[in-house]
Amino acid sequence: MNQLNLSITRLKLLLSREINTNKKSFLYSSLGVLGAMCIPLFIMLIFKEHSKGYFNLESMISFCSIFGLIWASLSFSELIQTSGKQFYLSLPASAEEKILSKWIIVIIIPILVAIFYFIIGTLATFIFNIISSHNMEYMSISINDFLSAYPAMILTNSLFLLGSVWMPKYSIFKTGMVIFGSVILIAIIGFIFFRIIFFKEFQSLFEINGDVSLSFNPVEYLQSTWLKYTLGCLLTIFFIVVSYFKLKEKEL
Repeated sequence: MNQLNLSITRLKLLLSREINTNKKSFLYSSLGVLGAMCIPLFIMLIFKEHSKGYFNLESMISFCSIFGLIWASLSFSELIQTSGKQFYLSLPASAEEKILSKWIIVIIIPILVAIFYFIIGTLATFIFNIISSHNMEYMSISINDFLSAYPAMILTNSLFLLGSVWMPKYSIFKTGMVIFGSVILIAIIGFIFFRIIFFKEFQSLFEINGDVSLSFNPVEYLQSTWLKYTLGCLLTIFFIVVSYFKLKEKEL
């Protein structure tokens, strides 16, 4: 039986390499995108329009989610070129350590982006209020609301991390297509099973009798908190494990 090959020292070195390699890319890209988001503020200032609460929690969560999945999809971009692939796979670290170091980075990224978003948003609002006659409200952050959305970010980033190691070239597009196709396939299979189980309740292929009543509410059951978190944890672990085996295949 293979034992888990994990060294804290090597993991720290990998994390240090990730930070030193990507810190400028993260800084420039996050500041660039956040700076671009400030352009509408200047347009509103020129035309003397007012946007109440331009920077808000909803846009911050959306921005963190999108930025996070893009970053995750680029995690194994070194594997695209043959030279980069050979160099990365030859690093003196196990596949477990490489996957774990990448995963730690992609789950920290949303938090770092949220901090940058808050700082830039507060600074932009402060400058806007100084040079404008309008008084735009400062961003109000609810830590609980952000934390409630954070598990979904971890799950999504873990999925796109898997896509990055599996299909490093054009990973974000290929992973998106796989997700879209999987959703369609699951919907079709789900409908077929539902159609078979409740075949007596159908008047035609798609039309259901008007007096059908179920003994349970499947939507309410699927929306239960414990089920969502349990499925989320299991899927995250599944994506990480598959990512590990795909990276092991590339090392052979």
